[in-house]
Amino acid sequence: GLDVRLSGEFIPGTVSWFSLGILSTKEDIDTDNRGYIRRPTDQRLNFGVYFQDHLPNDPTWRVNLSLLLGTGLPFGPPSDINARNSYTGGIYRRVDIGFVKEVFFGSVQQHSILFGLEVLNLLGTENTISYSWIEDAIGQEFAVPNTLSARFLNLKLTVKI
Repeated sequence: GLDVRLSGEFIPGTVSWFSLGILSTKEDIDTDNRGYIRRPTDQRLNFGVYFQDHLPNDPTWRVNLSLLLGTGLPFGPPSDINARNSYTGGIYRRVDIGFVKEVFFGSVQQHSILFGLEVLNLLGTENTISYSWIEDAIGQEFAVPNTLSARFLNLKLTVKI
C-alpha cells in the first residue's frame, strides 16, 4: 500500500491537507482452493481533503471543509466460507463543514474561547459500513446494510488557557 499526505498553511494561519491512500491486501488460505482473496480491510482507494480559511479582515472567524472518499470494502455471507469477501460494498462519501469564532481575553490575548458549529455529513449520504445477514424460511440469506449517522449539527465550546 501507499499513503501520502501533503499538509501545510495554504492560507497563512490555517491548516489544510490532502491525503491519498492506495491499498491492496489479500490472503491465501490453503484449504479453500480459491487462491488469493481480498481481506476485510482491503479498501483500494481512500482520498481526503481538509481545507481551512478565515475572513480576510477578521481571522477570528474561520471555516473548515472536509471531504472523504473511499472505495467499498469486501464482504460476504458469514455462513458460506466459499463466498467470503465475494462482494464489494458501496463507495464511502462524506462532506463536513464547520464554522468557528475565536474570542480572545486577557491582557496579551493568549487566552481564548472558541465557539464552533459543524454540519457533519452535510450531503446526508447514507454510507454503509457493514451488513447484517438475515435468513428467510427456506434458508436463503440477505444482506441488510448498516449505515452511519445521518446529517447532524455539532456545537463546540473550547477554552484555551
